[in-house]
Amino acid sequence: SGSAHTFIEQTALKSNIKVTQVIKLEKDVLNDSNLSIDGKKVQWGQTLTYTVTYQNTTGEARDVTITDAIPEYTTYVSGSADNGGVFANGKLTWTKNVANGETFKVTFKVKVNDDANGKLIENTAQVVSGDNEVKTNTTKNSTPTRTSVKVTKVWDDYNDKYKKRP
Repeated sequence: SGSAHTFIEQTALKSNIKVTQVIKLEKDVLNDSNLSIDGKKVQWGQTLTYTVTYQNTTGEARDVTITDAIPEYTTYVSGSADNGGVFANGKLTWTKNVANGETFKVTFKVKVNDDANGKLIENTAQVVSGDNEVKTNTTKNSTPTRTSVKVTKVWDDYNDKYKKRP
């Protein structure tokens, strides 16, 4: 995928031994073909799939909570959160005990609102792993600007002099 990875290193002293834990996170946004569209323009009514991937490389099992607020200018697609994700108060929450070496990936879908007129849709998730609380990279999608055109038809027939207008 085309999104950035977030690596958080935590160093602690345990029994005078230096222990470094690395948390690997990846946030992405996909189209209907499951291709990364982070940084690309999206359309009103388009369905976006957000993914958050957590890889436990801490050396021990971890209780992990992933929280992701529904982005502004989008609407959550009801029931689209996988892996037991719970939707409440405009955000999704997943909780799992993740074994060392295991990858925990969650997804959900939103639909781009009609009011996303020239707006930027941004999304960042938050992950709590043990004592660590970190944010993922932020995905960004622009939306087109609506334009309106007023058309007036002008007849060039001397005010329908020859009675040929439909």
